[in-house]
Amino acid sequence: MVLIRQHGRQVYFKTFGLSDTDTRRPMTPDTIFPLHSMTKTITSFAAMTLVDQGKLKLDDPVSKYIPSFARMKVGVEKEGRQRQAGARNWRRQAVR
Repeated sequence: MVLIRQHGRQVYFKTFGLSDTDTRRPMTPDTIFPLHSMTKTITSFAAMTLVDQGKLKLDDPVSKYIPSFARMKVGVEKEGRQRQAGARNWRRQAVR
């Protein structure tokens, strides 16, 4: 099911696939189904909206928006080394 709204107006709506594969019942506009793990989807959509509005740049350091991330370190695999099962070659690098 895809719904696209632009400037508060529906510009596209279409259902796809089946709501029940056993009975081959098609997806309809009133089909009820659970939504799970929507946090990343909603956060990504909000971030890209801010990018489109010029309020966020994807290459800005995270600390520009969340100051507590200024000294955050993450593990980064060292370049030029092959990984062996169970072994990790990490170096610490600041979050940009």
